[in-house]
Amino acid sequence: MNRKLDIDHIARLAKLDLSPEERVRLRRDLERILSYVETLKEVPVEGVDPLPYPHEGHFQRMRPDTPRPGLNRNDVIRLAPDELFFLFRTPSPLRGLKKKP
Repeated sequence: MNRKLDIDHIARLAKLDLSPEERVRLRRDLERILSYVETLKEVPVEGVDPLPYPHEGHFQRMRPDTPRPGLNRNDVIRLAPDELFFLFRTPSPLRGLKKKP
């Protein structure tokens, strides 16, 4: 398989900070995935109609969607590690991100 995977570029796009060992493992995993996709491309599918529903004939049993009483808001907020004005307080997901040079 002759393809050049730019692991550094992929890691940047995914905002991953990879160690050298993780880069090697990621390259190997992606090569395996792409190799498998190439193998799938070789499967003859001429004359095979696509299924409108892949699980046709297999019915999923579902319970009726009926309203039920919810949880008491005060009880739930009391269990929160941190709250402000009866809302859950969480750490900022943006804190700690590295700024682009």
